[in-house]
Amino acid sequence: MEMIKFNEQEKIDSVNGALALRPQINEIVDEICERGYSNICWLGVGGTWASAMQATVHMKEMSAIETWAKMLLNT
Repeated sequence: MEMIKFNEQEKIDSVNGALALRPQINEIVDEICERGYSNICWLGVGGTWASAMQATVHMKEMSAIETWAKMLLNT
């Protein structure tokens, strides 16, 4: 069965592009941790907001860090 309008290579390239950013993201996170923080707010629209909600639930279950997610609206 073939999915309509699904480009497997495009999805693979997208994930690989995001994974390539991981060293930079780790560096930024390490710097923030060194400076200290008291909470985390995840921002997103559509699918990224859904991912932010998943991250929020995971962090609330696995840490004591205050965290929440906000959906950005274009008004």
